[in-house]
Amino acid sequence: RNLAGETQLDQAVILIAACKAIVTNDSGLMHVAAALNRPLVALYGPSSPDFTPPLSHKARVIRLITGYHKVRKGDAAEGYHQSLIDITPQRVLEELNALLLQEEA
Repeated sequence: RNLAGETQLDQAVILIAACKAIVTNDSGLMHVAAALNRPLVALYGPSSPDFTPPLSHKARVIRLITGYHKVRKGDAAEGYHQSLIDITPQRVLEELNALLLQEEA
């Protein structure tokens, strides 16, 4: 169930703490999941994990573009959103499964 927009921050933290693993975009809740030591797959678009990575050994980052991308609002034609759209569910599932196997070891 999608709880986006239906939870307060304290409720979101409690929900994240109860999760076996998290898939998230580059956001504040990604950092909450990392701080709670939850296994997580972080999806990055034009932002760079070099500047704001999830600080956890239980984190995997997926970012398809390399190098610097000048972030400008409304850059759909420049690949702004495409960098996230191109991340396939299969790729996310592979990373998530690898994390969960690592947890079991």
